[in-house]
Amino acid sequence: MNPHIFRAYDIRGVADRDLTDDLVRDLGQAIGTMLVRSGACTLALGQDCRLHSPRLHRALLSGLLMTGVEVLDVGIVPSPLLYFAVHHLQVAGGVQITGSHNPPSDNGFKILVGQHPLHGERLLALRALMESRDFVSSHGTVRPVSISDDYRRFAISRLNLGPRRFPIVVDAGNGTGGPTGVELYTELGFSVTPLHCEMDGRFPFHHPDPTVPENLVELAQLVRESGSEVGIAFDGDADRLAVVDSRGRILWGDELLILLARAILAEQPGATFVCEVKCSRAVLSEIARAGGKTIMWRVGHSEIHDKMHEVGAALAGEMSGHIFFAHRYLGFDDAIYAAGRLLELLSRSELTLAEHMDTLPRLHNTPEIRRPAPEPSKFEIVSRAAGALRALPDVEVDLTDGARVHWPDAWALLRASNTQAALTLRFEAESAERLQAVRQLVEDTLTQVTSALQTERNAPRLEFFYDLACPYSYLAATQLAQLAARTGANLHFRPMVLGRVQAEEHESAGDSEPRRPSPRLSAARLRYLQTDLTRWARRLRVPFHFPSRYPTNTIQALRLCVQAQERSEALHQALALRLFRAYWAQDEDLLDQQVLARALVDVGLSPEDLLAGCTRLEVREALRAQTEAAVERGIFGAPTFIVGDELFYGSDRLDFVEAALQSLSAP
Repeated sequence: MNPHIFRAYDIRGVADRDLTDDLVRDLGQAIGTMLVRSGACTLALGQDCRLHSPRLHRALLSGLLMTGVEVLDVGIVPSPLLYFAVHHLQVAGGVQITGSHNPPSDNGFKILVGQHPLHGERLLALRALMESRDFVSSHGTVRPVSISDDYRRFAISRLNLGPRRFPIVVDAGNGTGGPTGVELYTELGFSVTPLHCEMDGRFPFHHPDPTVPENLVELAQLVRESGSEVGIAFDGDADRLAVVDSRGRILWGDELLILLARAILAEQPGATFVCEVKCSRAVLSEIARAGGKTIMWRVGHSEIHDKMHEVGAALAGEMSGHIFFAHRYLGFDDAIYAAGRLLELLSRSELTLAEHMDTLPRLHNTPEIRRPAPEPSKFEIVSRAAGALRALPDVEVDLTDGARVHWPDAWALLRASNTQAALTLRFEAESAERLQAVRQLVEDTLTQVTSALQTERNAPRLEFFYDLACPYSYLAATQLAQLAARTGANLHFRPMVLGRVQAEEHESAGDSEPRRPSPRLSAARLRYLQTDLTRWARRLRVPFHFPSRYPTNTIQALRLCVQAQERSEALHQALALRLFRAYWAQDEDLLDQQVLARALVDVGLSPEDLLAGCTRLEVREALRAQTEAAVERGIFGAPTFIVGDELFYGSDRLDFVEAALQSLSAP
């Protein structure tokens, strides 16, 4: 199994390479097993029009039926219709086979548990179930169900059109959204010109991604030539939307959010809306002007979906064209329905789409810009660049997702891509000249930071593996900054869970029942430990007070260190040292949220963001992955130091560590 097919929010890969029949059958058994063990027995299954979707459908269905579930097969449909089927048929979940906006060679699976996407920890649990093959076994059934007519009737019941009708063009990119979209808008009374609305999984005319301007050129041209008012574009499975007006201008996701929010606020004053960090500043200002409240959140459609439901927002949206309506709808991303709401808005207005676009603030901005960045360093580059920019006058930095840097008349987004060795950048300003100046400043800062990191990589590297629960890790940590300064070393702290490392050591030693070693010490050994630590602290001239709460659970504190590490190594080291002092010198409780919050504030980090982040799957996985990496590198205790290929264990080995670093620095 290629582990990279398990993404944050779905399963996706190159169909004929990664998604073999055996793997997909196992996936079906795992989904069915998870469903049956939850006490449910029925799910909906859909597929897109890609050439390999029928093969994947057969393999997945085979696995599902082996677990005894009842499958309601809704056939070849856009993803929103599969989501609708889960609500409408009142089943326990659903699976859509789709490659979404990816190239024709790709495919994947979007999974619903209940009415919510399966992601995060539960997606990892599904993978673990596949690996263990602990499947239930029974005989299921499959029943074909047609959902398209019910979907159209429901969508129409949730639309409230006015008297005006006008010609439109629909470009489905040969994906699954064409037939449904054309039928719905025609039934609503619009004159529809279809463009690439025949389903063809080869996508012969253009890539089915409406967020790329080049893919909208033909649509914009046909809108102008046909005298249409609106051009509507879907991605391959119709959960992303882009719109063009009669002048060929593209209405991006954040601009669409403004128009739709204005209409909702006329019905529901004071409503809340959710957008992502890539959105224009105009989203916040225009929604506030109309009497609404906007929450800016992390990138990712599942992140936005969950935040919308958490805060009770009426509408949420992304630059990528995922639009989620809770107002008068079911709360999932549906480009077909979202376009219907735009048509509703226009049908009730004397203004054309182009005239509505003229009411939007005319800010100067860029699309998303991708800048290559080395995979191990991309988060560090963003963190250091944000720190450098924060030091400038009149600058504020928002670290919700990456760094959004604000000036009074401009902003810039710097964000490490979750899927590529790249940074995502976007810029906006009140004038073209200011836009260019801000972009140049940020690009120059990134170049300087990248160059500095390259210089550091050429220096001898010292890795320090620690757990905050280990007193000798504390003693070592207090000495490393001076040691690095003397040797010119590039110092990196590496958090790990000591109990897991030691459990691996017991297993390697041949214990019949590998276990996590108990931290309990005999009275004599505890007295010696306290005496020995006091001697070392006196020799090293560092403060020390044996904690009254020894031993303690440091998992949450280590997760804070992981999050600081993502922002920058300097912040990580500052936080680790602050937490070491809190426990081993000040006798503070590392399970106390106020103690942790004070430590975060002291080093310049947000307690709200990082304490909440401790529950996020990616943070938990990052700590687990670093611990497993330590085990794979032969680490069996703390503190451990690695210089080049040499491993040194124990705080009393720092002389050897320094000698190894000096030998690497010698000409």
